[in-house]
Amino acid sequence: MDNKRLLIVASDSIPGGATKSLINLIDGLRTLGWEIMLTTPRNGYLCDELSKRNIKYRIFPYYFATLYPITSFKDIIKRPLSILRMLFFNSRAKRSLRALCEEFKPNIIHTNVSVVDIGFKVAQSLNIPHVWHIREYGDRDFGLTRLPSQSVFVDNISNQSYSIAITKDLYDYFNLNKNRASVIYNGIFSRTFSIPKFEKERFLLYVGRVEKGKGAEDLINSYLKYRSQGGKLPLKIAGSYQLTYFNKILALIENSIYKKDIEFLGQCNDIIPLMVKCLALIVPSFYEGFGRITAEAMFCKALVVGRNTGGTKEQFDNGLLYAGKEIGLRFKNDNELVKCLNKVENLSTEEIEVICQRGFETVCEFYSIEKNVEETNKFFMSVLESSKLK
Repeated sequence: MDNKRLLIVASDSIPGGATKSLINLIDGLRTLGWEIMLTTPRNGYLCDELSKRNIKYRIFPYYFATLYPITSFKDIIKRPLSILRMLFFNSRAKRSLRALCEEFKPNIIHTNVSVVDIGFKVAQSLNIPHVWHIREYGDRDFGLTRLPSQSVFVDNISNQSYSIAITKDLYDYFNLNKNRASVIYNGIFSRTFSIPKFEKERFLLYVGRVEKGKGAEDLINSYLKYRSQGGKLPLKIAGSYQLTYFNKILALIENSIYKKDIEFLGQCNDIIPLMVKCLALIVPSFYEGFGRITAEAMFCKALVVGRNTGGTKEQFDNGLLYAGKEIGLRFKNDNELVKCLNKVENLSTEEIEVICQRGFETVCEFYSIEKNVEETNKFFMSVLESSKLK
């Protein structure tokens, strides 16, 4: 098919998991003949990466079609203004997007996350096939409320559009239409990716935003309990944070004698060396949509200690099915996490290497960039064929 023009609506320009997965996908689709244009609500990392690749993009503001949970009286006061702001800017963004469609003439509009709806609405108005990328639960992971309602959203992604779910659990959670949706795991690294060589060091690692949904408080509380029981491994925390919540975390350790063994590294541009060096990486998130950090760590042959929910559980389950044995250590609650941390400290180097090798082989099989690009291209082509038959 000669006409393969893809207009992508991105949710942000920050270097998060969704953005990194998108960039890997774009690189692969371009080699298969797709002409690509993007929109993003603000300048930043994504725009820099697109400029390096000479990919055209447009910047105009738009907001999530969701409401954040109310956690204070201030949130109640701000709620009406937030809704009006979202409606105003999203209305303008839809006009800008329609104009861009007239110019670019896309064959498919692809929205890179499920919390932005302007791409879907414009695609409907112009009779262009639309594909959602379902990367998050919304409510389970971030406490978001869908607008206008959850039931309308589910109907939109299942019956009024096409969808790619990044895990089977997300596919099942939204009860997606088997004729309009597919499960395609994220592409993390290329099959030719070469792991840098570093000696293992005796420390625990957390990578990700320091926030409630990511399980930051559970991690700190479990770590302090682990240390109080005689554990000796220090903890490094690499990730950005919102100051108010970060102060809450600091208050948890303020009077602890183990405070000096918890190191906050902030946002790190290159986490691969940390993953290669760490004795284990902890994933305490309550519901990861996919769990990119888990897969990245396994590519780096790091032992993963992960909560047995959402995308993290699915990755562990895939590994158990593929390798025949566990590829990491699972926990359900704080007490089980403490036991896992003690187990990590007492495992031999050889035992850790065996588990990490199983994890590495699993992610190479399931989460390579090449496989992600191949399956996504196949899905997009099926969407084009379906739209031609209508």
